[in-house]
Amino acid sequence: MLSRHYILILFFLLFCVNIASGQNSSTREYKDFEFASGLFNDARYDLAYEQFRNFLTRYPDSNYSDQAAYFAAECLFYQAKYNTASIEYIRFIDKYPASELLDEGQFRLGECYFKMKDFDSAIDSFKIVLRSYKDSKSYNETLYWCGESYFQLGDYDEAIFYYRRLLTESKRKEYKDFASYSLGWCYSAKGEYEIAAGYFRKVIDDYPKSELQAEARFQLGKTIYQLERYDEALEILRNLIGAYPNNDSAIDAQYFIAEAEFNNGNYAIARAEYEHIPKSSALWDDALYGIGWCYYKETNYSKALEYFEKVYNKSEDTNLAEASLYRMGLSYEKKNMQLEAIATYQKLTKEYPESQFSDEAWYEIGMYYYN
Repeated sequence: MLSRHYILILFFLLFCVNIASGQNSSTREYKDFEFASGLFNDARYDLAYEQFRNFLTRYPDSNYSDQAAYFAAECLFYQAKYNTASIEYIRFIDKYPASELLDEGQFRLGECYFKMKDFDSAIDSFKIVLRSYKDSKSYNETLYWCGESYFQLGDYDEAIFYYRRLLTESKRKEYKDFASYSLGWCYSAKGEYEIAAGYFRKVIDDYPKSELQAEARFQLGKTIYQLERYDEALEILRNLIGAYPNNDSAIDAQYFIAEAEFNNGNYAIARAEYEHIPKSSALWDDALYGIGWCYYKETNYSKALEYFEKVYNKSEDTNLAEASLYRMGLSYEKKNMQLEAIATYQKLTKEYPESQFSDEAWYEIGMYYYN
């Protein structure tokens, strides 16, 4: 799929050819516009923006002023100045209602709102494109981002409506792999894992060249894991790692492989799988916790303590830290080290009084003194 930036460069090249053939290329107006467009195509957006704004000041009635206004806004968009860009797009839309770029400007305005997390305004802007510009080259993309906006608002049913429209209304293939993938996410969020798995499989089977292949395979494996079909999940996730060993999803897949082996009761195998997770990964603390759980299940409580204590001491994840502290208390109990267990439970209730494990810790403390 051509990137939007590459398409814009092609647009400029064709546009400049048309200008050159339609008027004397020595005119100052043409040269000024050509200079600004050249800066844009070279990704020198700050300078290009300045030149486009200068062009609009010098030639307010130019036949090319709508293009200059649109690409001035584009310069800001590509610099991630979304608030200022949105103002420029609104100015362009209001001033040039007959421009051939109006659908693109309206779509970009929606993108700005999306980037600023103003999803309601994004939806309003995208719906204008869908109502008024059904032949727009951005129609598929607009349906997709309208769905994404609803997804971000947690309105999964509306998101599903727009993703499905993209799959059924348009004969063009652009963004259909993304819509299928996002449908999988929606149904996962709704807890409808079988339907979710079907959409992730659709990405894998129907769009073999999609950039989402690795991510779809991971999400399929994870979804099957959530359905507690661990052997099936293991096959999918191991195939993913074999096919895409350097993809970011491979690390996530490795973690769920370890989790699946744990749930299958293969604790020694699970430990080995957790240890394959890179120490630099955000999942390393979870892996250490998993290793501690494996040792606990294998009744090696000393090693379990060692790993739970590592997580408690180093993890910035509060949930992991409080869970590890609680498991440390359980491990001390299993070693008949009651005083250490009680001290650990008391530490948990003091440091994490709102923890889900706090009530369990108080119960263990009460049982100790009762006995």
